[in-house]
Amino acid sequence: MARLDSLKEYNLNDDEYHMAMMLLFFFKDAPKDYVAVQLGNILSHSHVLDSSGIEDFTRNLYDKAKRHLTSELGKERRKVGTNDAITVSQYSGRDSAASVLLRFRLSHEDYILGKTPNLTEIRNVRYGEIVREPGREYLRFLMEWRESLK
Repeated sequence: MARLDSLKEYNLNDDEYHMAMMLLFFFKDAPKDYVAVQLGNILSHSHVLDSSGIEDFTRNLYDKAKRHLTSELGKERRKVGTNDAITVSQYSGRDSAASVLLRFRLSHEDYILGKTPNLTEIRNVRYGEIVREPGREYLRFLMEWRESLK
């Protein structure tokens, strides 16, 4: 999951950043060819004018990634016996769902208050805009990820 560290190289808004992390987690154990095809589907249709079917595909994929992270986080919490993301991450390791969650960006106020990311941050990721009009840097991230799989 070294690619998570590379997200800092892209100028992504919070929702794009969080969605990229969820996709990386979702595809972490998938075959490279499969991931490349899925990313290609998103990329090749990001410029199509009549893209309602593609929007459904992308929306469905993003929803699956979101549910997967939530589900895996729940499994890790049950296994460790606590809801504290920091503790769960320490026991579950660097590639765990809890570890990914701890990388979520927080608002300036939450950061100052010392809050840690929780399920609310996952639930609040709005990917509708990313589906309709992905940002230039987000597309660059997807393209570079896809190219690295070849």
